[in-house]
Amino acid sequence: MIIKIPWLLFFIFFSIVPYSIPDLLSVAVPKDHFDNDAHQESLSSLEKEFHDNNAGPARNAYLSVRPRYFYERRTTAYLWGNVAPKPALLATVETEATDFQQRFETDVQFIFSRVQHHWHPFNDKGERKPMPYCRPVGKNCRRCKRDFPKKVLKSAKGKVRLDKCRVRIVCKGVAAELELKVSGRRNALGSIIGRRRCEYFSSTSALLAHVARSNTNVQHNYRVPLIPSTHDADCKSPACLQSLSSRRLCLIAQRAMRQMTGYFGGYIAKRQKIGNFEIKKSVSTLPLLKEKLEARAPLTGSAQLAHIVNRMFTTLEGKGYSEAGAQELCFIGIGSKLAPCVF
Repeated sequence: MIIKIPWLLFFIFFSIVPYSIPDLLSVAVPKDHFDNDAHQESLSSLEKEFHDNNAGPARNAYLSVRPRYFYERRTTAYLWGNVAPKPALLATVETEATDFQQRFETDVQFIFSRVQHHWHPFNDKGERKPMPYCRPVGKNCRRCKRDFPKKVLKSAKGKVRLDKCRVRIVCKGVAAELELKVSGRRNALGSIIGRRRCEYFSSTSALLAHVARSNTNVQHNYRVPLIPSTHDADCKSPACLQSLSSRRLCLIAQRAMRQMTGYFGGYIAKRQKIGNFEIKKSVSTLPLLKEKLEARAPLTGSAQLAHIVNRMFTTLEGKGYSEAGAQELCFIGIGSKLAPCVF
């Protein structure tokens, strides 16, 4: 239900606003930065902050808190009156809407630049290579396990081709251009590809990035039938419309939905409650504590009790805590008595 509700809302929105599904999905799940030029200019400092766990600049504190502007209560509901809005009122509403959009995109871009960029460090030759945990089995593979860097079509001068930077339906011709697979587990035939200017940007929802303020990844399972009206205008191959039948498209979409549902379901529907696994591990260390106490004999009862209590607190703190470090620092700074301690 957690996964299905957002898409239900998107389709309710689609039934009200006259947008096409590709355009709607490109807005709901953007694959590009709001301000790509500013992001590219700051790559060096952003990479250094990433390897330092975003420590240093004071502005990175906003990775843990949301700007107050978006949650301040407005005293006037401009368009909720019973009278027809006047031109001056409409101008005020448009000004506020523009200001809100600018503030929102600035805030989301701040999050995008710091947590949605998939980093590959430089090697000795000055080439970006995947980190060890992200490196595929093939030694000479250019892309990592998460399929980064993505293909971005550029001109001979290294500039992004704006005619190709748009929402596209993947056929065999588009897949060849963007180096996408048309068979196997990552079959992309019929999928919707949004505009992209950064080859290391991990797609997500802008609203989710604003609320969660951490790394997220949103993908959709939808497939569009390849017919003359949906076939990409730049692809001149007639074989694209002949090679993909409705039955094959349904099988591809069903497989993609099954894999992605299982992937996210594994995160959401954990069998054990938070801390159960850690408590079992903690219990397994008690025999070692017993040997330690016996080796230090003779100890008084109070000394033994002190050892056991200290071990209990350090074990639960180290293995049973679920809060992130940035949130804990925020709670300490605020001194809130409502700071949750989940075991």
